[in-house]
Amino acid sequence: MNSQDNQDQDFQRREQELKAREEALRLRELESEINQPRLYETTKHPPPEVPKKRWKGKLIRTGQFLGIVVAVIVGVKVATQVAYVIMIGAIAWIVFKIAVDKDRS
Repeated sequence: MNSQDNQDQDFQRREQELKAREEALRLRELESEINQPRLYETTKHPPPEVPKKRWKGKLIRTGQFLGIVVAVIVGVKVATQVAYVIMIGAIAWIVFKIAVDKDRS
């Protein structure tokens, strides 16, 4: 029985030593965490002015879209007028060749 009691006491002693080491280790870890210097300072940024920026962006995009639409409409109108002038010129040239140029030769 003596050897069994000695083993139990030895296990209890080792367990207490292990607990004491774990506690000391944890205390050192906590102390090192507390004493660590801060890596960076944080500051609170002011909230962004979202509504103004959104409306400004939408207004710019709408203006660009309307500018493109107006440019396309003007381009189509100009192209139509140029096409009319070319067609009328071609018809006049054909009429001139048929009616006037024939009489000269």
